[in-house]
Amino acid sequence: MTLLVYENKVREDVFNKSLDDQIAPELSDVIVKKAPTIYLDPREFLSSTYITDSMKSLITEITNALNQGKGLTLGLFSLFGGGKTHTVLLLYHTFTNPSIAKDFGLEVPDNVKVIGIGGKDSRTAPSPIDILKEDGIEIKTLWGYIAKKTR
Repeated sequence: MTLLVYENKVREDVFNKSLDDQIAPELSDVIVKKAPTIYLDPREFLSSTYITDSMKSLITEITNALNQGKGLTLGLFSLFGGGKTHTVLLLYHTFTNPSIAKDFGLEVPDNVKVIGIGGKDSRTAPSPIDILKEDGIEIKTLWGYIAKKTR
């Protein structure tokens, strides 16, 4: 068993039984602000995250691609429980909150428009079968969702 320790104390969130019910937070829940605070608040999330060298490299690679105006496709590979969702949430919070990210030693551009898509949730991945109604508009495709979010 591993306990997360900070300054020789076990962090309180380790004992938070409400977090036991979630195997991992859903990106969609974070985007629509329906997740536990530890996942919603960027400062709390980043302060409870051990930012690995791999995470830093990933952020640097994305930042370089953005600064160069290049497209980039990355795959996150690991087994169940390997940190994919946590890494995606790290990227989400880092690129949507660059000034907070800077407090944690992460340098990212401050002009990035982040559009998160949680593939199994119509709130962030609508389809003709599962339409998203937002601001009086019916959004039936990912392209429509992306267009709406870029406005």
